[in-house]
Amino acid sequence: MEDLIGGKYRIIKKLGSGSFGEIHLVRDVETNLEYAVKLESTKTKIPQLLYEVKLYKVLSGGTGVPNIHWYGQSGDNNCMVLDLLGKDLEDLFEYCKYKFSLRTVCMLAEQMLHRIEYLHSRSFIHRDIKPENFLFGIDKRHTLHLIDFGLGKMYRNIKTGEHVEMTTERSLIGTARYASINSHMGYEQSRRDDMCSIGYCLIYFLKGTLPWAGIKAKTKKEKYDLIKDKKLAISVEELCEGAPEQFIKYITYCQGLAFEEKPDYSFLRRLFREVMKQNKYRNNPESFDWVIRKSAAKKILTKRADQENSNICKIPASNTTVLPKKIFGKNSIENKIKSIVKREPLLKKKKSMGSSGVITSISTSKMKKCAKNNITGIPSTKTFKTSNLLKKNVNLRSRMKCNVSSTMIKTMVPSSGTKKSVLIDKAMNQPKLRKLNSGNKKVL
Repeated sequence: MEDLIGGKYRIIKKLGSGSFGEIHLVRDVETNLEYAVKLESTKTKIPQLLYEVKLYKVLSGGTGVPNIHWYGQSGDNNCMVLDLLGKDLEDLFEYCKYKFSLRTVCMLAEQMLHRIEYLHSRSFIHRDIKPENFLFGIDKRHTLHLIDFGLGKMYRNIKTGEHVEMTTERSLIGTARYASINSHMGYEQSRRDDMCSIGYCLIYFLKGTLPWAGIKAKTKKEKYDLIKDKKLAISVEELCEGAPEQFIKYITYCQGLAFEEKPDYSFLRRLFREVMKQNKYRNNPESFDWVIRKSAAKKILTKRADQENSNICKIPASNTTVLPKKIFGKNSIENKIKSIVKREPLLKKKKSMGSSGVITSISTSKMKKCAKNNITGIPSTKTFKTSNLLKKNVNLRSRMKCNVSSTMIKTMVPSSGTKKSVLIDKAMNQPKLRKLNSGNKKVL
């Protein structure tokens, strides 16, 4: 394959593949915009891509219809460059653990019926309705798009409006799981068959499975026959068991349509609006299951990240806190004790006021006097209960109950008489060393 498709689209990565070929992500080298390109080998026996391009042009301008940006041959492939879309309904269904809420199913039904009505209004039927062919947009993330018209067919003459004739003994076209009973019986498909396929999709979304899902056989024909037999054997009531009665009405109505009959799309949409109204649901795109799920996951990740950041920012309190040497002014012992008390947890007073409940200290007035008169040596000390010291020297509010548990505050006047060293030892009141400005070491 050439480096650039159409002289301007560079392949970035593969997005998917199927019987038709492959889909790749491409980037316009001129605008840097991204698109999807559908590739089909030029050697394929039954080319479909050119036909699909023509059908896209017929549908151009409709809501939920991707735009075609380029078509042509590149190397050994026919290429169609179209709008890049988001996840298909099967991917979203898997993301939601294979179960959609009733509200989501009803909101999807509204958009699916609008898309198929527009296709039918342009004289074409899809013939391969399935969850994989409904995708939400990227720019229009809540708009459902219908794609893959390779099996589409004109059911009436565009000019005259004449409907195609009924034929029989036709082979099954489309995906067997969602194909109508008439398709299994070999009848020519018409609008009614697309409508039945949508009904099967909705039941699949609501219940998480279909009765004929998972059937295995040696050959494809045997498998298709077993699926057909299962669809014929099960009643509409059994198929819709547990679902609101409107789902039974939908399936019954679609299966009762005549070959050339135009479906009443408005009536079918009203059925699901009734369900929404009965359950007091609002048709809000932000209420889609995957949107809610992603939002919840984002909140969990954000909360977890905040907790991790909070844990990183937490610094364990040290067992030993050394207060600045300055005694007077803003950094006085009184103010420092205030800050310590505010940080320390308030503990219940012990009955026994041992070493943990006594503070050995020098009164502030004596320390000021010693410093002023340059008195050397250690003046006599007095022992106060914690509550008394806090009342005298800290001037806390009378109602505050304080108890510096397991804390001894010792003060000493060095020989210079100009500085004081204060050490708070919360652990075992073990002796500590601290260098004073004079360079001498004093044992507290």
